[in-house]
Amino acid sequence: MKKRILAVIPARGGSKSIPKKNIKNLLGRPLIAYSIVEALRAKSLSRVIVSSDDKEILEVAKKYGAETPLIRPKELATDDALAIDVMVHAIKACEGQEGKKYDYAVMLQPTTPMRNAEDIDEALEKLVNSKVDSVISVVSVGAIHPYRMKKIVKDLLVDYADEGVENLPRQKLPPIYIRNGAIYAAKRDVIMEERSFKGKKCLAYVMPEERSVNIDSNIDFMLAETLMQKMDWSHVKPKDAIEVPWKSWYGNELLYIDFPSNWNIIVAAMNDAKEISDKEIKKAVLSPIASPRLSELAKSKSSVCIAVDDLTKPTEAFRVLPSIIEELKQGGIKDDNIYILMSAGTHRPLTREDMVKKLGKEIVERFRVYNHNAYQNNVLIGKTSFGTPVEIDKLFLQADLKIGIGTLMPHPYAGFSGGGKIVMPGLASIDTVDVNHKPVNVSLQGKIGQVAGNSRREDIDEAARMAGLHFIVNTLSNSLGKTCAVFAGSPREAFAEAARNALKVYSTNVPYGVDVGVFNTFPRDTWFLLSLNALNVWASRDPEKEIVKRGGSIVIINACPEGLGEHGLVGKGMRQHVRRDKHGTFKGPLEGRKLIFFSPNVNPSYVRDHYPEDVMLFKKWEDVIAELKKEQGTGTKAAVFPCASLQMDKNIIMRENLMGDQILASQS
Repeated sequence: MKKRILAVIPARGGSKSIPKKNIKNLLGRPLIAYSIVEALRAKSLSRVIVSSDDKEILEVAKKYGAETPLIRPKELATDDALAIDVMVHAIKACEGQEGKKYDYAVMLQPTTPMRNAEDIDEALEKLVNSKVDSVISVVSVGAIHPYRMKKIVKDLLVDYADEGVENLPRQKLPPIYIRNGAIYAAKRDVIMEERSFKGKKCLAYVMPEERSVNIDSNIDFMLAETLMQKMDWSHVKPKDAIEVPWKSWYGNELLYIDFPSNWNIIVAAMNDAKEISDKEIKKAVLSPIASPRLSELAKSKSSVCIAVDDLTKPTEAFRVLPSIIEELKQGGIKDDNIYILMSAGTHRPLTREDMVKKLGKEIVERFRVYNHNAYQNNVLIGKTSFGTPVEIDKLFLQADLKIGIGTLMPHPYAGFSGGGKIVMPGLASIDTVDVNHKPVNVSLQGKIGQVAGNSRREDIDEAARMAGLHFIVNTLSNSLGKTCAVFAGSPREAFAEAARNALKVYSTNVPYGVDVGVFNTFPRDTWFLLSLNALNVWASRDPEKEIVKRGGSIVIINACPEGLGEHGLVGKGMRQHVRRDKHGTFKGPLEGRKLIFFSPNVNPSYVRDHYPEDVMLFKKWEDVIAELKKEQGTGTKAAVFPCASLQMDKNIIMRENLMGDQILASQS
């Protein structure tokens, strides 16, 4: 007969050392979540409950699947309250509710988050299969040994324990263990009648040091975070949560969001594609489209400039550059004659740390890397047929061989990023960018996925040809921000082939007329100023094909690890700054709908610089849901777009035949 075993996770709300310690975020999850999820994974436990005096802790516990059948009395939630009394109270309450006794009980403190389900099962197996009263988890004290401990008596340093021989080598110290706080398992009667976790006979369950961190202070918290970053915690998530990626370039983590159980939730994911290998990337670079190999192009050249986009795009240039450098070396180009120019347009310059992320440490330490500056060192080389003055970075123009690396993402007026955009606006002056972008503020010029017949895209590509862009490497990103395809070669043909494939990868079955649309800005979620890229998936301006119905709510998720961001064209006080609901690209979707932002890293006052007074920003997801519930009830239809800045409406793609030959037409 299987033994009845109760697991109790004690979590009071009044921690002094770290306020709200038990629900403090650890790698994006509340601390208590790790203990709950691992306890639920354990095969030996009959029931997992959380004992707390704090309503917020109890709500979090329920989200992650624990039962909360009781509220701990105040007298058992003080600094002086004993853990054994908390256990006795919990066992009595549960047995009273169920009408039968447990055989064993185990206390799992949330402050030891690296204890796993296997630890719990092995410790309980040891207890059940023996004749002892209890099993307690321990860890070796290592170098912090009693023989090395001292007392201070009247200012004199005195041995705490007699070690016999002074300063014994570590290897000769007798093994000593200390409780690590992870597991206290005992017979039910020992806890209830003897009021003890140990009883008369206790076995040890020895755990490794690296999983025995017991969080009592902020230093412990930092240590746990450092150790846990190397482990896979993807299974630790709320019971009914939807996971969306976020923090591009700043961890690429998963965010878990949940909704009221009586809502109807649609997760509208894109077609997607698997991450490709470095070998496949190299093959694409060495097999260019409509172009000689780079090694051939390099043979008659003496200097090379490689333009690379910034952290507002997910381009994994560090995976592409080794193949390009190898090709240039084959063509006889020396390292001293190769330099990299960060194609930041009117965005902020990149720091060394940014460059290491984007390019790789080896590249940054081996080659010269410069930031483009939109305000100086730009040379006028003429005008496009649209009348745009083409002023391009002198560092790019003076190179004999010019290469661009970027990612194709849906773009609200250029159709896609990538292609010639690495040059304009990437390497253009503020005046050039201003003229190219200005029509967009008045009315929509071009649209998502449209290349042919798009005046802004034609203007961009003409400027790139004038600047002498010889070769591009354009990548596609999957839903997790990883490279899933590479197209290298002629700026014209390689971009066209990348665009055709982007339409397939990013294609999404889009629902229309939902009450709530949740749009995640990843992988363009570095800045608040980029937030409305999350509406890229909202391509239709047909009133019958609007994703969120009039009167509904738009929720935009944006991690914003860099906060507001810096944009020389549309930032506060810049020459094209306009309130977002007045902008030609966005005013349609925003009209007649409540707009809510979820971003933990943004000062709410920035919202007023760019949006009307009624637009709200929340730093906690539960606050977003609380606001939505003011107007939404049972049966609410909500759609979640996990990486909305990449996603494209399949209906629009098919209806407008965007995958046809006209992708190439504007490039001729």
